[in-house]
Amino acid sequence: MNPLQQLLQFLAHLDSLGAGYILSSDSEAVIVLVRTPDGIHEISFFGDGEIEITNFAAEDEAESLTFPELLETFTGDAGQPN
Repeated sequence: MNPLQQLLQFLAHLDSLGAGYILSSDSEAVIVLVRTPDGIHEISFFGDGEIEITNFAAEDEAESLTFPELLETFTGDAGQPN
């Protein structure tokens, strides 16, 4: 799956959950900000397929994730969005 498909699938997944998000970008990535009960999360989708997530509530460092791990982070489900 290419990086754009990953981004679009993730947004569809958030939409299916009724989750609100904000899109932005910089010179390297498209960034999705998502608010959950655990805090605000910044998910960066890079052109090379890398995905980074930063959890602002816990003040964690950014970590690299695979796409299935990203879906599990938000729903506990690595499957396809409904």
